[in-house]
This record gives sequence, C-alpha cells and structure tokens, in this order.
Amino acid sequence: KDYTDDDIIAFYSRIASAVETQIVVQDFPPVNNVIMRPEMLARLAESIPSARTLKLEDPPLMEKIAAIRQLTDQFAIFGGLGGMFLLEELQRGAAGTMTGFAFTEILIAVYRAFIEGRHDDAARIFDRYLPLIRYENQPVINLTIRKRLLYKRGAIAHPTLRTPFAALAPDTDAEIDWMLRRVGIADPTQKIIFQE
Repeated sequence: KDYTDDDIIAFYSRIASAVETQIVVQDFPPVNNVIMRPEMLARLAESIPSARTLKLEDPPLMEKIAAIRQLTDQFAIFGGLGGMFLLEELQRGAAGTMTGFAFTEILIAVYRAFIEGRHDDAARIFDRYLPLIRYENQPVINLTIRKRLLYKRGAIAHPTLRTPFAALAPDTDAEIDWMLRRVGIADPTQKIIFQE
C-alpha cells in the first residue's frame, strides 16, 4: 500500500494519543517502504507535540536534513546508517546519531569536538576511523561484522548469529583484524581515549 501524508500523520497521532511519552519518528524507506517527504515531516512535527525526535535514514541525508530544517525546528534530527555521514549530518543541523557502530567512543569524540566548535578535530577523528565505520556498515553483513567486533571488544560473550544471518567467512574475520590495525586499534578491548 502507498501511504499518503495524511495516513502517516494519522498513524503517529494515534500513537501519540495512546502513550504518555515522547515519540521517535523513524524515516527509513529501505526497511518500511514508506516515503516521508520533508513537507509531511514538518507538518507532523508541528501537529504532534510529543513527536520531537526524528531518526533520519533516507539518503541523501544531508539534503533531507537541510530541507526539514528550512521548514521546522521542532525536530531533534538524528542520523543513522552506521555513522557513515555523521560529520556531514552535524554540519547540516543534525542533533547527533543513533547507530549501532561497535566503537561508540569514536562517534562520541566526533560529536563532542563538533559541538565544542573544534570542527578540524572532529574531521580528523572522523577521517581516521572512517575506513572502519565504512567496513562495518557493509550491506547484508553489517550486523554480522558489528557482532564480531562487539565480541572482539569483550562486550558480548559469543558472536553467535540467528537466522537469517550466516557466519563470516574466515577471510572476512581476518580482514576485520587487518582493518582494526589499519586504523590503529591494537587492542579492541580497550576504550579509545581522545586527547583534546
């Protein structure tokens, strides 16, 4: 079914009426096949006071963030997509990111440097680890890689996967270790500390 703008707003209105908490609106057409135009999102934000957070994962992200920002300031907009565009999202007015990247301290360091006005530091940190961010975010095997990285970090006891996910090929596991070395992570169990 193709959902109209009115259908989408009615859906979120029903949720808002049923709960006494803030609502996160997720715009991710590759998963739900629902297109949320900037104009509709602005209307939704203006008409539903509890809808104040937007998780935006509909490329081109930066253009959509800018279009929404021109229409409303009622949303705190968070990117996703593995953090691959965090720096650009922040430059366009995003409030941050919500993603499952296995090295959250890297994304936090980029965010902190950016909001503190240290844009060159934010870019330097982001650029240093972008190969790892990109590698983890591969289509189809991204969650499998993330789980393997979380296991290597000691965050989970075992990298067991549920159907429909398949185990990584031995070459891919070796490639993960190479990628960690490439970005300077000798011991993934250690938190990465950033100097200001």
